[in-house]
Amino acid sequence: MFENSREKGALAEQTARLYAEELGYKFVQANYFSNAGEIDLIVRDGECLVFIEVKSRWSDSFGTAEFAVNKSKLMKMKKTAQDFLYKTKTKAKEFRFDMMALNWVNGVPTIVHYKNVLQ
Repeated sequence: MFENSREKGALAEQTARLYAEELGYKFVQANYFSNAGEIDLIVRDGECLVFIEVKSRWSDSFGTAEFAVNKSKLMKMKKTAQDFLYKTKTKAKEFRFDMMALNWVNGVPTIVHYKNVLQ
C-alpha cells in the first residue's frame, strides 16, 4: 500500500488537515520547520491560531498514537511556534497547541482531537 513511513506520514497529515477543515478551521500552513523542530499543521479556529501535532499509528504494536507525544516534543513544538510567530509576523489574539492522533485499522483512521495539550 505505502512504500515508506514518509508516505504514511503525509497521508496522516493530509487526513488531519481535511478533518480540521471539516471542523471549520482555516488552513494556514503545513510542515513549518525551525531549528527547534517542526509543526505539522497550523490552522485558525476563529481568532485563535492553532498549532497541531499529528501522530499516526498503523498498528498497535507500539501503542496508540496518543502515547507517541512526550513533554520534550511539546516543548520543541512551543519553541517552533514562537519562531513561526516571530519570523512570519503572524498576529493572533490567542493561540493554542492541539494534537490529532490517528490510529489506522484496515486503512481507515480513527481520529482523536486533543485541544490545549500544552498551556
